[in-house]
Amino acid sequence: MSTKRLDFEYIKHEFSKCGYVITDTEYVNSKTDINFICNKGHIAHIRWNNFLNGSRCSKCRYEMMSEKLSGKVPPFIKNEKKDFSVIKRQFEDENFILLSTESEYKNNQSKLRFICNKGHESCIRYGDFNLKNVRCKFCSAEIKSKKKKLDAEIVYSYIRSQGYIPLSKYKSSQEKMAVACDNGHIYDVKWNNFMMGTRCPTCSNSGHSKAELEIFNLIKSYFPDAVSGDRSILDGSELDIYIPSKKLAIEYCGLFWHSEQSGKSRKYHLQKLEECNKQGIDLITIFEDEYFDRPYVVLSRIKSKLGISDAEHVFARKCSIVEIDSATKNDFLNKFHLQGMDRSTIKLGAFYKGKLMSVMTFSRPSLSKGRKSFSDSEYEMSRFCSDYRYNVIGIASKLFTHFVRNYDVGSVFSFCDLRWSTGAVYKKLGFVKIAQTEPNYWYIIDNSRKHRFNFRKSELERKLDIFDPSLTEVENMSNNGYTRIFDCGNIKWLYTRQL
Repeated sequence: MSTKRLDFEYIKHEFSKCGYVITDTEYVNSKTDINFICNKGHIAHIRWNNFLNGSRCSKCRYEMMSEKLSGKVPPFIKNEKKDFSVIKRQFEDENFILLSTESEYKNNQSKLRFICNKGHESCIRYGDFNLKNVRCKFCSAEIKSKKKKLDAEIVYSYIRSQGYIPLSKYKSSQEKMAVACDNGHIYDVKWNNFMMGTRCPTCSNSGHSKAELEIFNLIKSYFPDAVSGDRSILDGSELDIYIPSKKLAIEYCGLFWHSEQSGKSRKYHLQKLEECNKQGIDLITIFEDEYFDRPYVVLSRIKSKLGISDAEHVFARKCSIVEIDSATKNDFLNKFHLQGMDRSTIKLGAFYKGKLMSVMTFSRPSLSKGRKSFSDSEYEMSRFCSDYRYNVIGIASKLFTHFVRNYDVGSVFSFCDLRWSTGAVYKKLGFVKIAQTEPNYWYIIDNSRKHRFNFRKSELERKLDIFDPSLTEVENMSNNGYTRIFDCGNIKWLYTRQL
């Protein structure tokens, strides 16, 4: 897709500004390891997300730390304590005014208050200041904001590549600029929204994005009765794509337009799903970052639902099951699973003629799923997917049977996303439905969804530029310009081993 190509061109541009040269990298998404040579000749790699947040060449950082510590063993111990006069001198050397007193300093984890050389009053853990080169969070936010700003010529070039003409100056990703479509219609749009597919509202009538039209045109080529923007089924509420002959509809969700900020409530997507189900219609709800990150995975799942998959058939009985390493597992999941990689403990792969066809992973219950304690024989099935170019018949059963027979398994739970399915595969594996969760939410950050677990209130003080402990998680995130988007919830399934 052109968006993906532009993203990588922009990444190359940002790396080059640091004097870095990107080498042989197959860029998939923001979690891809990007290989590069730094301006000191080190061969290294880094994820784009980490680069954007300020990380750079790890080998340069190690050298800098070694020089700073003059060959001494780094003080990794949390309770190590330094002479306070040395700490005060370190702050003064950078023209910082240390406000904290000696009585406030206990060890490396103590937070110290100070005023930076730009007049910002802030606080920082001494260990972060001394060993990680962390400084004023307000200055860092300003630098980060400047780094995120694109060169105007890159913006103009991409707009023109889409058949549009920029008519006003680009100022920032959140400020509107005037553009004209190839039919001469003029409208205002934010760069972030344009990048995520928002196009001329006059031409598309209802504001359908380019990505949504791509999906519709593919479906229309197989099913001539498919319609776009149907409002007759749900009493005026729109179905983005509807195929009457298959009783299947698709809701394509632009992140901003389907967010809380745009008026979409917690149960908006769930209620539309339920209304469709009442009329015997199967509804797929797609979030646009899924399509931009893994378009072929999305399209393959749609084609499978419609019975038009062109995947090659392979039988599970011809596959061998082995445990695979984390790197192999992560690479496969990033390519073929909508959620990408995970942090699983047991990673099973199905191979056919030496080629990895499918992966199923299992992990211990986690705090993010609400589990504070669990037994040694309790697991969560975290991921299952296959290479979309192959239909591996019966592979889910073979992978799961291998897991149950070869590991100490008492029970296994898992969740299916109601946006995509009701969990038929779990029934085949012997799971039973035990609950349906309320809709989950994500925060929209840098044009993609970030899981709410990463923004618990206990984590926000160190992550946000503006933080008020008297406010809730959602209020603090909103004060920093972040809005939420909700899904349809999950069905929780449980397998209990019969002894």
